[in-house]
Amino acid sequence: MKKSCAFTGPRALKLPWRFNENDARCIKLKEILRSETEKKIKQGVTTFYTGGQNGIDLIAGEIVIELKKVYDIKLIVVLPYETIADYWNENIRNRFFDMMVCADMQITLNSRYKKGCYRQRNEYIVKNSEALIAVFNESFKKRSDTYQAIKMARMRGLEIIMIEVDSGMNEGP
Repeated sequence: MKKSCAFTGPRALKLPWRFNENDARCIKLKEILRSETEKKIKQGVTTFYTGGQNGIDLIAGEIVIELKKVYDIKLIVVLPYETIADYWNENIRNRFFDMMVCADMQITLNSRYKKGCYRQRNEYIVKNSEALIAVFNESFKKRSDTYQAIKMARMRGLEIIMIEVDSGMNEGP
């Protein structure tokens, strides 16, 4: 199996800056995500998985697409269901479709939303990865998709790189 890494993190609405990516905290997060992604590439990672949701999944996917211009890497987008972007605003939807066009592969697990589809997506990306880059904060709900993916990764023994979201955007442990 090729060396692979997945991303997990909250949707835009759960981030302190929500959809304002000009916020200094978001800019700092993008710098950290890019740096951690490049570290993984230099350690031999060639394939990156993202979950296709707005927020961290989309930001991480865009970072991998930028890094594809420099490195021989692949982006695989794993969608929990086909119509995930139907209710997003036009800007986010357009960014999502741009990411999908640039991705090396798209895997759609369900034709429409069904209970447990996000868990199924998390299981897929964790099962197919050797590392997980997680944007997280201890205040996030323990039932969140992000928390669930981290828990799955721990159970499988994956390397986990934690990036803590807070007002100052400090890196986590």
